[in-house]
Amino acid sequence: MIVVEKRYIIYYTEGKTLSQQMLRKDIMTIADANDKIAEKVAKGYKTVENAVTGGYKKVEDKFVGAFLCKGDETVGAAKERLEKELAERKTKQEAEAKARAEKMAQMRADAEQKTHKA
Repeated sequence: MIVVEKRYIIYYTEGKTLSQQMLRKDIMTIADANDKIAEKVAKGYKTVENAVTGGYKKVEDKFVGAFLCKGDETVGAAKERLEKELAERKTKQEAEAKARAEKMAQMRADAEQKTHKA
């Protein structure tokens, strides 16, 4: 039986308290077992992650090759072109959003001036 009292773990076996040395040994054994389990879980996760990522990349390449390549363009070249187009669209959208924000700020300032003059 394990009893937790005021941050101390006390083992009772048949009504006798185990020594501190035995307690440390048991805790180290548990910690070692936990480390081994953690390593196996991490290894299993990495295996699944690599399988999923690899499968996704295969599907992505097939999709780009089937629907997004222009003419004799390779899949790699098509991906680069698409990334460049996406970056250009993002830059354009950010510029438009900034222009809208500046226009709104100017309209608010004009409205405040009109209310203060009145």
